[in-house]
Amino acid sequence: MSKEIEKLKKACSDNGIDISKMIWASYLTVELGKSYKPTVDQLDDLYCGLVGGVLCNLGSGKIPEYMESIGPPPEERNSFENWEKLRHQLIFGLGEMAYPYDEWIKENTESDEWVNLIIESSRLDEEFKKDPNKWSIELREKCKPKQR
Repeated sequence: MSKEIEKLKKACSDNGIDISKMIWASYLTVELGKSYKPTVDQLDDLYCGLVGGVLCNLGSGKIPEYMESIGPPPEERNSFENWEKLRHQLIFGLGEMAYPYDEWIKENTESDEWVNLIIESSRLDEEFKKDPNKWSIELREKCKPKQR
């Protein structure tokens, strides 16, 4: 094993973190929008329910309003915490169905690739933190069905 993986194992051990589960979470983060994708409807439902709510009363001459029963309260709309909830649902809700931990770890034993997964996952986390809305738009584009 490389020095990097040994450092990573020690840091995880010192902090009581299961390195294999951390790497699995990194894998799910990296693969979102690649090997597993939500549908556009799933993205829209999560956005409405967790981040933005649903506008109604649309039409010419009408004043749009938010449906009170769907989505976060007005003061929580578009909050970073709600964006994190949406991303968490996608990564662990869908990702865990596509790649259950027990099966994934059998096929992805400890290797130097683990370090690469951590690095890429961290980069993606930073992209998300900079602009969750941009991240969501880019993911939505990846998830749209290909037109012929």
